[in-house]
Amino acid sequence: MSHDFPSKLKTFCENTRGTLGEPELLLRDHSLVGFYHLFGELGRWNASVRCLSQSSPGNLKIALGIISSGFRAHHPLKLCEECTRAQETELGFSYWVLQHQLPGVLTCPTHTRPLVEMQTKANGLARFQWSLPEARKSGVLLRSYEGARTEAAAEFSRFVSTAHHCFAGKPIQHSLLVLSFRDALRERMMLSDGGRLRMQAITQEYRTALDGFEHIQELSPLVPAQSALSTQLAKLFGNLDGHVHPLRYLAIAFWLFRGATPFELAIKAARYQGAKEEAASAPQVFEDRNTLLDSRVSKALEQGQSIRAIADSIGIDTATAMSVAARLSYVVKRRPKKLVHLLRERIVALLLEGHLVSEVAKLANVSSSTVAKLLSSTVGLAQDYKAAREQRLKDEYRTRWLDVVRSQLALSKKLLRTLDPAAFTWLYRHDRTWLHESMVHVVKAQPIRPYRIDWQARDDALHNCLQRAVAANLRGQPDRAYRMCDLYALVPDLRAKLAELQRLPRTAKLMEFLVTRPKHSREVISRKLAPILL
Repeated sequence: MSHDFPSKLKTFCENTRGTLGEPELLLRDHSLVGFYHLFGELGRWNASVRCLSQSSPGNLKIALGIISSGFRAHHPLKLCEECTRAQETELGFSYWVLQHQLPGVLTCPTHTRPLVEMQTKANGLARFQWSLPEARKSGVLLRSYEGARTEAAAEFSRFVSTAHHCFAGKPIQHSLLVLSFRDALRERMMLSDGGRLRMQAITQEYRTALDGFEHIQELSPLVPAQSALSTQLAKLFGNLDGHVHPLRYLAIAFWLFRGATPFELAIKAARYQGAKEEAASAPQVFEDRNTLLDSRVSKALEQGQSIRAIADSIGIDTATAMSVAARLSYVVKRRPKKLVHLLRERIVALLLEGHLVSEVAKLANVSSSTVAKLLSSTVGLAQDYKAAREQRLKDEYRTRWLDVVRSQLALSKKLLRTLDPAAFTWLYRHDRTWLHESMVHVVKAQPIRPYRIDWQARDDALHNCLQRAVAANLRGQPDRAYRMCDLYALVPDLRAKLAELQRLPRTAKLMEFLVTRPKHSREVISRKLAPILL
């Protein structure tokens, strides 16, 4: 049975007669499955419980996005020396602590000292054997997370541990997570009035909060290069509901909230806000007030009543009654006091030219409310004004965009739209066909070449790492013979590169030399590794 993704738990529970709990309880409190379901739909968690209860994990790690996440897919056992000694003193034996095994937890949440990683179950070594922390006394290879001796790494370990305790078995919906993140960004003034992300400020503060993570191998994927980081955060703050590694969401929550309790409160507030919005968007069973008003005014006009009498009987203003009548296509007799015939005709002409109401009021030397009342109380004028206004905006934005295109023919479409984003956005939403036709002769942007791996540098790094590991091991165990699995234990990254050894000639040659050690004496190996041993 694997320690991180245990399987066939139904059989295990039957054999133990349920004394250790049901499969769901075991997966939530005694494995890492609950960690990978902190965020998402409850249905995914239930499906994983059913899968691991009946059969082996199969492609579960692929389905959860662990393999392609950029983080390692294997989970070596980790321990805290102080916790282990305390357990042995109090109980006479030691055991594994779930909080220590969580990805991202590199320091003990209790003692804030770096954890020690045991290579016993790393890369498939002895993965079907029972192992306790006591095995460290028998010469099992250990690796300490000394690089995590930073305040930020210790705080992040405590945050991940506490968040797992709060949300394990109760997945947070992706929509609530994004809503809580955006509320926190709004408080930090990192959202525009239109809800757009201010990515430059976001990436700068995020990188500052996670300072030093790029030097820790297990956490370095959280802080990639500047361009990649901006794209990564934009996707996480969006509405993409994909299989994202929980550490990426936890890193954002760690930056925005700095504690699991504020994060939990933010999720509760987002859940309340979501329920409130859902209730507000529910269909109303009561008849709309405007429908009732239209019905009463229409009935009164058909009976021949005057607008003044209709307004008094219903209890509304005369201007409101005139607006309702115009909406119903009833022509009402007017007795103008301010808007005499010539002035009224001029205002109507200005409105049909597409000017704003405030501009028309200024040109006609009347108030904006007077123009608005005329607009709403004249039959068909509101629809004509809307069409005129749209045509005026279309002409204005077309002219602006053509000036941009003609002045910068050498730029690509992507760069052109940054010169006048307002014109581009309006035309894209309302006049897209014309917009595409206007950019027929614009040069196409050159595709950005994908990142290429420097295999020579990777070969040198792995070769040097293996040399140092073997040299250190020769001092402690000079007569030890090496197998391939021993090399994986010394350098865990080797196993993932087996399929690409033809691109790593120096590393492959050194591995072959060490595995065929019986043909060589220890003096030969020591002489080959002499620079490292010195």
